[in-house]
Amino acid sequence: MIETLFFGGELLLLALSTTAHDSRFAGWWQCILVFAIVLLNAIADKDSAEGNIVEKFISALGKAFVLRFSIVASLLFHELAHLVAAASMKNELSQSLLSTRNFLGNVDVLSWVIALVPFFPWPASACNPFVELVREPSKDSYRFIRLAGPIASISLAAFAAISAILGPNSSTANLFALGSWMVAGGALASDVFSHNIVDTKFYCGNFGMMVICALDRLGVQVPDILREMAGTTAARGGQAGGLVTLLPDGSGHRTRYVPFKRADVADGLIDRFFTGLYFSKMSAALFSSSTAHCRMFLGHTRFATSSKPSTNESHPHRFSYPRKVRMWRAGANGWSSSVERYELYVTHNGDFDYWPLFGRMRTQGEIGLWLKKILGATHEIAGCDSVKVAGVMELLRTQGVWEYSFRLAYQLVTTPSFEETIAGKNGQIAGPIRAAAAIADHVFGDFVKSSELSEPEHVRALATKLVEALYGARAQLELQIFSLQPVLERLVLKAIANFLEGDLYNALVRFLGDAEGSFGITACCSLDQSLMCIASRGQAMCVSFCPEAGAILWGSESATQLVPVITSKAPERRQTSDVEQPRAKDSVLRCTHRHDLDENGGEIIEVAIYPGDQNGRLRMEAAARASARLCADLGGEDRITARFQPFTATESLYLRVFRKVDGGMVPRDNFLKSDSLISLESDLVDPPPPRRGLKVDRVEADLRDIPRVLELVRADWKSENGRNRRTAAEFYRLLQEQLQERAQEQDQGNGGRLEVDVLVTGVEASLWIGEQFASDLQTLFPSLRVLPISSNKIIGVLSNHRGSAPMAGFAFSSLTLSLKKAIVVSISHSGQTFPTLHATHALRKVCGNRLFVLTGAIDSKMASAVGQSCYPGAPWIGRVWYTFSGWRPSEALTVSTVSCHQTLSELLLFLAKKASRADDLFRLRTGFKLTASDVSDFARLNESIITEGAPSLVGYNSAGEPLAESQAPKLRAQGRRWALHILETPWAWILSTMYIFGTIIGGSPLFSAIRRRGWIDSIEPSGQDALTYICLILDSILYSFLPLFFSIILRIIQGRPLTARLGKRTIVIGDVPYVNQLIESYVSKMFAESYSIASVECHGANAVDHLVHRFTHRVVRGLLIAVGRPDGRLFSLTKAESWVLMSLQQCKSIVHLLSPPEIITVGHNPYHNTKVIDSHIALERRRPKFFCEMLSDVKEDEPLSRNAN
Repeated sequence: MIETLFFGGELLLLALSTTAHDSRFAGWWQCILVFAIVLLNAIADKDSAEGNIVEKFISALGKAFVLRFSIVASLLFHELAHLVAAASMKNELSQSLLSTRNFLGNVDVLSWVIALVPFFPWPASACNPFVELVREPSKDSYRFIRLAGPIASISLAAFAAISAILGPNSSTANLFALGSWMVAGGALASDVFSHNIVDTKFYCGNFGMMVICALDRLGVQVPDILREMAGTTAARGGQAGGLVTLLPDGSGHRTRYVPFKRADVADGLIDRFFTGLYFSKMSAALFSSSTAHCRMFLGHTRFATSSKPSTNESHPHRFSYPRKVRMWRAGANGWSSSVERYELYVTHNGDFDYWPLFGRMRTQGEIGLWLKKILGATHEIAGCDSVKVAGVMELLRTQGVWEYSFRLAYQLVTTPSFEETIAGKNGQIAGPIRAAAAIADHVFGDFVKSSELSEPEHVRALATKLVEALYGARAQLELQIFSLQPVLERLVLKAIANFLEGDLYNALVRFLGDAEGSFGITACCSLDQSLMCIASRGQAMCVSFCPEAGAILWGSESATQLVPVITSKAPERRQTSDVEQPRAKDSVLRCTHRHDLDENGGEIIEVAIYPGDQNGRLRMEAAARASARLCADLGGEDRITARFQPFTATESLYLRVFRKVDGGMVPRDNFLKSDSLISLESDLVDPPPPRRGLKVDRVEADLRDIPRVLELVRADWKSENGRNRRTAAEFYRLLQEQLQERAQEQDQGNGGRLEVDVLVTGVEASLWIGEQFASDLQTLFPSLRVLPISSNKIIGVLSNHRGSAPMAGFAFSSLTLSLKKAIVVSISHSGQTFPTLHATHALRKVCGNRLFVLTGAIDSKMASAVGQSCYPGAPWIGRVWYTFSGWRPSEALTVSTVSCHQTLSELLLFLAKKASRADDLFRLRTGFKLTASDVSDFARLNESIITEGAPSLVGYNSAGEPLAESQAPKLRAQGRRWALHILETPWAWILSTMYIFGTIIGGSPLFSAIRRRGWIDSIEPSGQDALTYICLILDSILYSFLPLFFSIILRIIQGRPLTARLGKRTIVIGDVPYVNQLIESYVSKMFAESYSIASVECHGANAVDHLVHRFTHRVVRGLLIAVGRPDGRLFSLTKAESWVLMSLQQCKSIVHLLSPPEIITVGHNPYHNTKVIDSHIALERRRPKFFCEMLSDVKEDEPLSRNAN
């Protein structure tokens, strides 16, 4: 049994380590296989009690070695099959194809040796062996080469299995068969069932954190923080995720995870990452005793828009496999070198479109092909654009590595032909470059022993020695450039500049300065284990600081940085820096300050940890500064000397900030200004998002929160100093100025029909509510031209030449509309919905200061786009409305849409009050017709909705307390009744399964059991046989239609219609456009992860307009129709309600098998026709009767015929 445990532990370790390294083995089924083997070994070993622990352990080691040997041998046999298949194609056969490296699967010998060591994690480099083809094969050839591997693997596994079965009983043969079948399963997964995914574009989100080890005295809860950050970032897209960290030995531990549809990307990613990290740390500890100055984690989640998610396409990206390089560093005692591991990781959201190469802009696809040749990447890289960002960064990050410095310098000086490089016609330059780097290592080592490297003349002297050494070795270097001394001098100067200045930060500055596209980037390199870089241009990025805990957080979503850093009892804070530190609240320690990177002009930040003696850092900076003075290729001296300490308490933390709009580096004083480093205690900053660990129903919590949020909206609008009210006053002022200006132009004969007065824009729910607001605003001021337009259409038009070309199918363009004088209202709950945010930036250029935004909170990108700052004491510019709903992670539309609608209603009411008090000229120009009494009635209705209507509908008051009496129970009761329709199929399936199991296992189907009753013996034998067949036929029929029978039984018990269709139900929402669209969205998102047997389809239509035309021909048995009814007791709404009832009558008249559609209505009028409406929920009237109601004297329980007449 002891041997079983040892061997089982080895199998489990093998499964976890290969899974953690993104191997071809599927982790779940391998773990199941592991436990199965452990169980079989336990059964086989139960009678063997002889032998001691040492013997059992040695036996387990032997079994583990045999298993690993079988896996390695099977993997190499698999790759050999690919190689032979490729070589069998005449056009593929060449010396480079049949190379030793290809025979080894492009994995170094040491990695294969390590893979054979029992109880040792499987090396990452041996997880994905491959064969590098000399040239691109044809489609048929590629299919043949690809399928050769799994065919060979399955053949080998089958041979091993047959040998183990037919041969003598041998554990070695059994284990070899097991290992070969494991590889065969992986071969099927990688070569048969997987698909290459190219040309991908994602909506993504970055997140990450760094913890300074020396300051982490309070215990920063890294897994919990990363889980919270990943969950919050997944709101931007959660179809895949990834996380990477650098270990003290210089290796990177990376986990990439593609969850199932109903899995949580944050939980799955963090659990897998830290499980694998445990084993990676154990492995690293065997080879390295170094300690890290910080713990750094770079994460990413993404949403695939043009392809399905895959592990290979997920971030963080690394272009090349890890390599060993000689790295030079300056320390307290001078310069020294060591062989270190080189890995560079990048996370990126946005689009990488072009990068200049040899005087021409190249697409990211072309850049990828070129980088594979230049960087010597022999494996298949991902097809997405982000991996090319990692490749360019790898090319440019050259500091301290002579080989990479000369590689980049050679490309910059000789500018070889792009086409010839891709075709492989430029010859082999890697060998000569490597030889030149070896000479440079020797020359540089001798030089720094006897000379400083702090002045330009020192750099010039080093260049002279390098030129002499390389020119003297020109015969061995085999490249013409080393024989041309003038060109060689240029090459050496470039290489020195790369060697001294080409750190990660400058590499990112160079990349972002030349690249075309949009970028939110984080990057780290194994040569720089204590620093990372963040960049932003066209994508939101921000970084936050918690000096007391030594934690730095960053991400695409500002809400990610409000998560608790420490949730245990925190000590009282003290003054720790030049920036005032607020005190902790509720024993929770969070980041205190945040910096938003400039996404418009572009900004890059280096976050670095330099503890203790700074002589090494200063010596390297001096050398880089000297090189920059000599040849300012990389941007000049200021990029080298601009590091600063932002907080006095974190002496080891240094920042470098480059901002394009400021013309270069940002000094410390400018960075620490209140409008740059924002205090997170500001009342303009969002409150922290809900904790993921709280097991609450988010949708239910949002519904309960509606009365509280509406009360906040109401209080702000009632206050004379309310921010929303002040913004509305600015809107009204601009409206007055616009009307006056238009009147003057019309008097002069210059007015035009193309002018738009108010433009409302947004997408999806924001646009639907905006359309209703535009309609109401147009009704309030008939003379205005109010136009709602989708933000996508605005971007599509304003992005082309002068906006003169409309999008297909739409008339909006500069030829049909003029926005030069328009007042714009841009709506987005998150404040950074991509189309709306980009449309806001585009409209800002056209409309200037006449742009207003409505968001869920002030601290948003759209608020920033119109100039609203969030630092404490920031002036209110009067261009932002906010709904008080804040960050809402739930996808279903509840409190965010209600609060948005209420805010716009308050705006309309404010404008109506202002207009009712305005002079006659303003009324004339706007067409405003309401009196002060009318406006007062509207205000009273609005007040009753907030104080009584909304709490009664959700069942909770503004304090979150349940109401004793409300209408919520009636609404929920109707919802539960319709839920019975939806749950019918799974219940019928469960009952059918129980019946089948019971009758089959018991051997007594229903009719056969009845036949076996005693009274049957009185029948003649021939009659008994006939009766037996009849019972069997009846049992067969019953089995065939079990779901139908159980569905009917359920309907009888539950009192539901008997003849409705089986299967998925359809719900049709009938109401005004924005209501049916919002409810349709709500229902569809609530059922987005439901199984097909318990789901619904949902559609919307306007009951007054096109419900009949769109859905009467689709009415089937069991159709569910929910309609909102106008209150026909008001004369102005009588016709509308009559039309609604007529539409429902037409739907109800379509009957088949005595089963018409099931209809429910919701409205204030209690009257309903029971022949048409199956259920009516009458909402309580919380207003006085209008005069028309008193005049007509219509009773509440009678039809509307008198009103209609």
